[in-house]
Amino acid sequence: MLPDSTQFSNVNKPAKFADLGIPLMIQEIRKLGGNPSRLTAKLAGGAQMFSGLDEKFVLNIGQRNSAMVKQVLAKLSIPVLAQELGGNRGRTMIFDTTNGQVTIRTIGTPLKVI
Repeated sequence: MLPDSTQFSNVNKPAKFADLGIPLMIQEIRKLGGNPSRLTAKLAGGAQMFSGLDEKFVLNIGQRNSAMVKQVLAKLSIPVLAQELGGNRGRTMIFDTTNGQVTIRTIGTPLKVI
């Protein structure tokens, strides 16, 4: 939901932040016996949902989230295989756990497999 936990003095839900949530997920994968070196990523989201506002009030949360996720994944050596980021429409990401296929549903556009 938010890119950078260092901007807040009281972080009681670290999974809400890209910089903390991804490492927490990797830690859980390790606990369950998974091998993080085998991970890959497909990214979706990062839309600017509040277009038309005065530019000084736009926080660009989506763009900042996308940038932070890419930065954290690079630091963890997790390659990004595909991405569907930006724009001004929300998305639904459908992940098929049997084959790793990701389908993106965006209002007003055809389904897209990434």
